[in-house]
Amino acid sequence: FDLVVGNPPWVRAEHLAPVVREQLAERYHWWRTEAGPAAKGYRHQPDLSVAFLERAHELAAPGGIVGLIVPAKIATAGYGAAARRGLARDLTLHLLSDLTTNDAQFDATVYPMMIVSGKARPPRDHVVRLVADSAQGPCIRQDRLEPGAPWILRNVDVAPLASELSARFPPLGQSHRMHLGVKTGANDVFLDFPEDIEPHLIRPAIRGRDVSPFTVTKTIPLLWPCNDQGEPLECLPQNALNHFQKHRNVLLARTDYKRGPAWTLFRTGPAMAPCRVVWPDLALRLTAVALTGPKHAHLIPLNTCYVMPVTSAAEANATAAFLNSTWARALARLGADVASGGFARFNVRAIARLPFPPTVPLDRRLADFARDDSHPSDQETLDELAAAHFDLSAAERRILASVAGVGARYRG
Repeated sequence: FDLVVGNPPWVRAEHLAPVVREQLAERYHWWRTEAGPAAKGYRHQPDLSVAFLERAHELAAPGGIVGLIVPAKIATAGYGAAARRGLARDLTLHLLSDLTTNDAQFDATVYPMMIVSGKARPPRDHVVRLVADSAQGPCIRQDRLEPGAPWILRNVDVAPLASELSARFPPLGQSHRMHLGVKTGANDVFLDFPEDIEPHLIRPAIRGRDVSPFTVTKTIPLLWPCNDQGEPLECLPQNALNHFQKHRNVLLARTDYKRGPAWTLFRTGPAMAPCRVVWPDLALRLTAVALTGPKHAHLIPLNTCYVMPVTSAAEANATAAFLNSTWARALARLGADVASGGFARFNVRAIARLPFPPTVPLDRRLADFARDDSHPSDQETLDELAAAHFDLSAAERRILASVAGVGARYRG
């Protein structure tokens, strides 16, 4: 066909039958997930639309045009790496338009991207338009779209700087493992329990909304039938036992439950690390807190948080301070998935890719800043400390500050 256009179905992989996922992976190269060192253990299978995207290009004649509306996550998500590689390397991209902020054009909460491509190798120095309704709008050279890396389709001025920093410094995920917080699989059982539950089984839990820069603003009670290593207790006191027996069928039906006591919780190990850096999955900006020492020993991050165990309190404080800097927030936002209301999802993939200077965990000034009660009102001092690790120029600071939404602070 000379022209293939459409709006293919968007279906998350977990909503497809396992046999369908297997067939798609066998049939379509772009639907196969690719492991990467920056996101160990976190590989999500693609949305169904990725298979339609590949099939559309199969149906196009040489030199033909394909125009599709697909999820914007294909430009950034790990599952889209194979598709991005095929699109950037083998096809001529005419338009990549991120429509995630064009709410008036859609009657549902969706995050779409428009792709228009030609079935031919791109000419040298080919330029891709980023706005559908303006020939004079922003553009990007196709050879600057790194084939497997996330594509920066907004704030294109920052793309070369982000690539340079990624080339100069290793990704955070290369040296640190990241995990979702504790999953109950039955919040009604573990977060809404009778008042007569034995007090020693109750721990304070943290949700993503409870994390602010350098501090936890609130906790909620969590029924914690585990020992200090996060392993399920074999025997429970009577009131707790009665409570769990009442909900036994619900507990055994949880997706993550495999074996052990019915009250087993999931992903408890990382959440119990003596020194942890925690940030919310969903937020307006990246926000991190270090949990260290006796004060934080009993706090349990739930699965709306991400947890990164580290080796010492000093490393946790320095790393949390670095993540709260304007520069880390800007770079994280570029790779995060868009959510409604201006929010973004700072998942493992987004944070694991952050360029992370090896000098950060050793910086006593950053660690001391995270321990200082005056830090929330002194963002400029924090930014100065963090900028030294990146060796950012004044112009580079202005570029990153504009992405973080604080450009006025760095206009001088």
